[in-house]
Amino acid sequence: MSQLKKVINTERLTLVPISQAHADVLFTYWSDDEVTRYMNIVPMKKIDEARQMIEMLDQYADQGNAVRYALVLGDGQVVGSVGLNAIDTLNDGAEIGYDVGKPYWRQGYGKEALNALINFAFDTLQVNRLEAKVIPDNMPSLALLEKLGFEKEGCLREKEKTETGYSDLYLYSLLRKDQL
Repeated sequence: MSQLKKVINTERLTLVPISQAHADVLFTYWSDDEVTRYMNIVPMKKIDEARQMIEMLDQYADQGNAVRYALVLGDGQVVGSVGLNAIDTLNDGAEIGYDVGKPYWRQGYGKEALNALINFAFDTLQVNRLEAKVIPDNMPSLALLEKLGFEKEGCLREKEKTETGYSDLYLYSLLRKDQL
């Protein structure tokens, strides 16, 4: 599914499919307790974990199941990543995921990247429904999704296993017709 590996440009960012060239900087974000606090990964301890994650995501993209993009500024600095997970071609859906490195929080990069990803999913991939699952305490992410037009559909009780037990997840969705 070569269209998944398309480069996407925004005003300040270039979204490029992640590669091993991004491993070092993504490792710094994916190993930061504050960045990963609400992600469904344990903070990474070794650079090899980031390399393995990137390799796995690249395989998923080759299979058409998922894709992850590095968010690259004009000067080449990677500020985070966004992606489509669990691409469901049978039902024309996908789940979005995103992270931004702490030095780049509250600068609009997440919103800008997600806007581009949403447009790409609806216009190029012809997705009908996008979903996001968010831990209820993640107020910045909940606010971002609502700014982007996502609607809260409900709570998936104890949906995700964590180191301390189970966590609820709020389910948000955005339909193509919501964008018209």
